[in-house]
This record gives sequence, C-alpha cells and structure tokens, in this order.
Amino acid sequence: MRRKKRIRLGVVLLVAALIMYNIQLNRSVDLTYHLVSSSEIPTEFDGYTIAQVSDFHSSENEKFRKKILDAIRASTPDVIVITGDLVDAGAYAREAGDIQSGEQEGIPGASAADFAEELIRIAPVYYIYGNHEMILLDDPDKNPFKVRMEEIGVQIINNRVLLLERDGATIQLAGIQDPSTLYKDPILAGAGNNTRERTAAMMEQIAPDIDPQRFTVLLAHRPEYVDLYARYPVDLVLAGHAHGGQIRLPFMREGLYAPNQGLLPKYTNGSYRKGALEMIVSRGLGNSIFPFRFLNQPELVFLELTNNTNSDKI
Repeated sequence: MRRKKRIRLGVVLLVAALIMYNIQLNRSVDLTYHLVSSSEIPTEFDGYTIAQVSDFHSSENEKFRKKILDAIRASTPDVIVITGDLVDAGAYAREAGDIQSGEQEGIPGASAADFAEELIRIAPVYYIYGNHEMILLDDPDKNPFKVRMEEIGVQIINNRVLLLERDGATIQLAGIQDPSTLYKDPILAGAGNNTRERTAAMMEQIAPDIDPQRFTVLLAHRPEYVDLYARYPVDLVLAGHAHGGQIRLPFMREGLYAPNQGLLPKYTNGSYRKGALEMIVSRGLGNSIFPFRFLNQPELVFLELTNNTNSDKI
C-alpha cells in the first residue's frame, strides 16, 4: 500500500514538474541561427543578418516582448522581416469592439504596432500579411493599424519585389500575403477556389519582377506550398504559420498539428530543401486558437548570408 502511494506521489510530482517546465518554456524564447550559403549571394552580402519575427499574435506580455527585443538588438541585424500574424484576429476584434463602445481609446492592434515601432528602431522592417491580418481588410487602404505601420516606417511588401542594397551590390526581397487575405483584392480575389490556387496566382503575379540572376529571398506565411515556391527563381523562403506543430513529443521534430496541414504536419520547424530552394520555417512567437504550446518553445530566427567561397568562416 505504501509502495502504491509512493508511486502515485511520484507521478503527481512528475506531472507538476512537467507543467511548471512547460509554463516556463512558453514564457522563454529560443534563439535559432541559420547560415545560408550560396554562390549566388554577392560577396558584399557576406555576414548580412536577417532577423525573422513570425506569428507574434499581439502578445502583450511585457517581459516576453522585452526578451524578444533584447535578443534582436544584440544580434544587430541588417533587416528584420515579419512573416505574418503580427496581430491576432481575436484580440484585434475585441479591441475594435472596446474602442467602438468607448471602453478603450486608440486603435485596435496598438500593442502589436508599438512592438513594430520598437523593431523599426533597430533595423529596417519588412512585413507580409498572415491569415490573421485578414481582419485588417474591411477597409484595406484606411485601416488604422495599416496606416500606423506605414507611418512608423514598416514596409508592407504584399505581392511585391524590391531590392536590398549593400556596398553597391543587391539581392531581392519578395513577399506574398497569405492567400486567405485576398478576398478584397481587385485582381486576385477571383484567382482560384482555394488557397493553393490563389498562392499560385500571387507567385505568377510577382514572377516577372524577379530577376533570376539575383539571389532572392521570399517571405511567405504558409510553408505547405513549398512546391509552388520552388517553381520560380527563388533561393530562400522564410515562412511561419505552423507554430512548430503546437504539441511536440520528445525526439519529435514536426509536432502533432499545424494549421492547414492537419495532423502530423510536414513543415513546422527549421530548414527544408526542395530542389535548389531552401525554406526555413519559424516556430513563431505567439499562440492563437491553442493558448499554449507543449515542449515547443517560442522561436526567434536569425539568418546569416554568406557566399560559398566564404562559408568556412563559421
């Protein structure tokens, strides 16, 4: 009898320890570093650093936000990219309702915009819409959150291609918005009956602007369409959306579930290859429908570019 009680007590203590560990894990940030090597990268871009912020979901935990900002400052990135879901649709809708009723002042999404303003003080920021940014599209040109982002200097690069310059050399940065945010787009809203067809339409739209002679980074919220991205002259894709598979078991890379990939997803965490294309998927920083992660630490991704001739540097 005493032995059974000891076993029960041991199980209770183990479960309690696991819960406490997981709570602490959810409040911390994993810093992940990738070295991206390619002979297509100009030597002038050797050592160029990109900080990737993904799936922030309007986090209001001040200590957590400080950890993120301190880590980015310490890395001294050349640019910061936000690969979607900076805002959380649920939080945004509640704030919009409170503002309309007079219970709150300001604009919906203010905390996420304040976070972006801290980022812009560190380095130039480039931003694409994730599926949660669909809530910004009822008035897409005059949306107060979008206006605020543009006022503070964040460059929204939905379905655009631009050049990044360093010491006279250039690489390309392209971005496509999440296909669920196309329902108000005058050209692409009718481009397909599902998100895959709409993603293909966006890639077709930006393809003429992609110079195949330049190294090209594509920001795309959804990783599951990597086969579509690989059809174009894109060298590196940065994605998020999958939240690291949300629930991960020991020795399990991908996790149990990801939005739009379902159970046992294929693309949730780290680097993947599709032909000549490399895709890096961030586990993201926040949560949405599921309010917690299990053995799945929030992640901030840093990438350093290097020409193959210098890849022995690290």
